[in-house]
Amino acid sequence: MMKIQSVNILGTDIQLSLLSRAELKGLPLGIVVGFNIYKGRFMGCDYCFYQSKTSQEYTPSVYAYNSQKINSALGLTTVLITNKQDYNKRTRLIEQGVYFVSSSKYAFLPGILANTLSPTMRKKHNKLLSPKAQFILLYWLQNQDLGSEVSISSFMDKWGFSYVSISRALAELEQFGLCESSKSKD
Repeated sequence: MMKIQSVNILGTDIQLSLLSRAELKGLPLGIVVGFNIYKGRFMGCDYCFYQSKTSQEYTPSVYAYNSQKINSALGLTTVLITNKQDYNKRTRLIEQGVYFVSSSKYAFLPGILANTLSPTMRKKHNKLLSPKAQFILLYWLQNQDLGSEVSISSFMDKWGFSYVSISRALAELEQFGLCESSKSKD
């Protein structure tokens, strides 16, 4: 694959700069040789983006391992740049916790709550709560203090739901004024 200069996230072109071998010190040789690794800035935060140098596709668990190694070595949130992925592959990447950008249509960046199908996608206004939103609400009312805070990842750990389904359920609850969400600075 050829080196890229930018990536599009939510309709915004992010300029990327290829990191030199010296900047990749501490990474396993397989990652250094097999991937182009870039640095880019999006919404005020620095990210490390990486893309396979070949057209070979790896399993989501390999991408999760690579993301963790790059994150540890460089100290930056790591985002995989992939070619267009089908629904199942994207779901498996999300389940593995791999942040990714796939074409200009799909992004999974939970740190900034950017999980979208299109930058022009409108918010859906439901008339009724979905079953997952009802489940979260009922669980919360029965088991939590009403003023306490919780993260999406804690819901994921507790029930095994995907990030996407929990965030959609919470968006529904927020639509009806049943909860408030905010970004964490951690």
